[in-house]
Amino acid sequence: MENCGVYFFREKKGGLIKIGRSVNWKARLQVLDSSSPYEVSELHTIKTRNYLATERVFQRMFNQYNVRKEWFDLPEYCIQWIRSGNYDRQIMSIINDVDFKLHERQGFRI
Repeated sequence: MENCGVYFFREKKGGLIKIGRSVNWKARLQVLDSSSPYEVSELHTIKTRNYLATERVFQRMFNQYNVRKEWFDLPEYCIQWIRSGNYDRQIMSIINDVDFKLHERQGFRI
């Protein structure tokens, strides 16, 4: 499960960001890159066993920038924040697979 997690891939022509999850993000990148009309590259990955909830958190967080399905037109400051890995405690606890019911009681919906 070394490559399991949430990925942020960048489509090089238009700069759209794909936020997705995979048990093998490296293989997913190869498939996307070979099937897309434009080159796709890795922007950032977050290794986590809790990839379903982690993906959901990031997609909901950036919902206002959603273009289509898992593709987002993120401003540069969002991209820099993603790359920094400087996430708050609630996001880190989801990435690190902490109890989800605790977050719901505290008002943080996954």
